[in-house]
Amino acid sequence: MRIHKLAPPSTYAVTAAPSRTAEQLIRIARQQDDGLRYDRKRPLSEVQNAHSTNTEEHLRDALKGPYTQLECDVRMELNPPHALECRHDRGHEPGNNLTLAEWLAVGQASGRILKLDVKEPEHMQAIIDECRRSGVPPEHLNFNADERTLERWGETLRREFPGAMLSVNPTESQAPLSAAQLDRLKGFVRRFGEPTTVVLRTDLIDARVVAALEPLAPISVWNALGGPEIADPEAHAAGLRELGCTGVIDIRKTPGAREKVDIVVDKSKGLFNDATDRAGDLLSGVLGRFGIG
Repeated sequence: MRIHKLAPPSTYAVTAAPSRTAEQLIRIARQQDDGLRYDRKRPLSEVQNAHSTNTEEHLRDALKGPYTQLECDVRMELNPPHALECRHDRGHEPGNNLTLAEWLAVGQASGRILKLDVKEPEHMQAIIDECRRSGVPPEHLNFNADERTLERWGETLRREFPGAMLSVNPTESQAPLSAAQLDRLKGFVRRFGEPTTVVLRTDLIDARVVAALEPLAPISVWNALGGPEIADPEAHAAGLRELGCTGVIDIRKTPGAREKVDIVVDKSKGLFNDATDRAGDLLSGVLGRFGIG
């Protein structure tokens, strides 16, 4: 089983004071099991990923769990001051979303691997700047992005954060993956070198894909909650291991009918709140032109 060689720890300095929310989470992070901290000898196959830690509530729960990797989604904040924040959807979400600066401060205190799923690559330079300011060692970072984003930013990420994991996702991900798609993924792995992993949804995995990619880089696997039903995540993960996947296996139980309804309702509320905010901003702008408000 491959164990990737990583660069020496970073000497970047911490330049931003953590918020009160971050300070509370930092105290929790420092109280957790040292065995969950980054270990360069730990292979990807043993990494346990906390799939969503965007909010104060979810990150607190993850810090108390058995996870060795924390994952957030990165977008620009919807409301002023428009800082980078941890948010999966385009619109508002339930819970207290953390800014990226807060999330990185807590993640650094936890000592765990920090996976950033880049949802809005147009803000990548700001993401890079925030990561540098955070003081998180590069080998603790895992940048998750699609081919198009890494075509533009992969070399910069490798230069700015030597030792960081680059998680390559196919831009188009309809099953089955074509020979051309597999060739492109292999090209990215060769181009950026170690440590790199190819990240695929579980419905894209078959023996042909594993045979093509695993000789070059470990395949990490996840599942969409709205995708094929998975009632037993552990059994599903075991099947992926038997097939030959040696990366991070992040399989979650798919929700039942009632849970799916709740998810749709929550997302609808977020879209409504987003539309309301945009309408309010537009009205404020119009009234401002007439000196009203």
